[in-house]
Amino acid sequence: MKLYHELATWWPLLSAPADYAEEAELYWRIISQYKPDIEDALELGSGGGNNAFHLKKKCRFILTDISPEMIRVSRELNPDCEHFVGDMRGIGLNRQFDLVFIHDAIMFITTEEDLEKVFRTARKHLKPGGLLFIAPDFFKETFRPSTSHGGHDDGHRSIRYLEWTHDADPADNLFETEYAYLLRGRRKISSPFQARGFVAGQGAKNAHSPATQVMSNAVQRQKIGIKWGSYSSPGPKGRGRAHKMCIRPGGRGPFFEENLGSFAAEGGV
Repeated sequence: MKLYHELATWWPLLSAPADYAEEAELYWRIISQYKPDIEDALELGSGGGNNAFHLKKKCRFILTDISPEMIRVSRELNPDCEHFVGDMRGIGLNRQFDLVFIHDAIMFITTEEDLEKVFRTARKHLKPGGLLFIAPDFFKETFRPSTSHGGHDDGHRSIRYLEWTHDADPADNLFETEYAYLLRGRRKISSPFQARGFVAGQGAKNAHSPATQVMSNAVQRQKIGIKWGSYSSPGPKGRGRAHKMCIRPGGRGPFFEENLGSFAAEGGV
């Protein structure tokens, strides 16, 4: 997916760290209910490090991601955190932590076989009594099609995006998210972008800035996301809800709890 490789340097403008502050605080409140004594944490699929930017104030965070480009972005944002390149389905650090944290990167795990590998990775990195916290975007029972848009500027570059999430085949365990990006900057964007389906156009001149290079790519389609069966909770009519799952290895049994629109489940892995 271009976003996590060729376009990785644009990530802080596409999804700014400040956008994660409220969500990260909610996650920590839920986590603290079940394990208040966390000293260190491992994040699997940490991406650009936006969650860790806030959560590292609570405990020591070690970050991992399959994309070397996204790890470079995260290192700039979180130079005080250790970083490792690795796949959450099999990475091994030979260390254990109080918390294993997985945000929406879990949505790229699209088979039960791979999901089991992720659980095994988490289990081997948890100390006895440790906590696994997973925050998927959707559950099957509460999925709703949606569109969103956004983007940011930094004075030199700008990005705007349109995101469309839908379920092309309700019978399978996948949904599709399609993206369209518009990138603008004062520097010419290198030719590999044109080679991968981008079209270059000249931005309009104005009194405040020189002509800017505008890049827009054809919509890229990416099948992502297990629609997570079994776990569900009711949501407002016509609107999906973000659900969160906590799993504590060796727990006494499953339970479910709603907290400000979030979902937690505790039990054995």
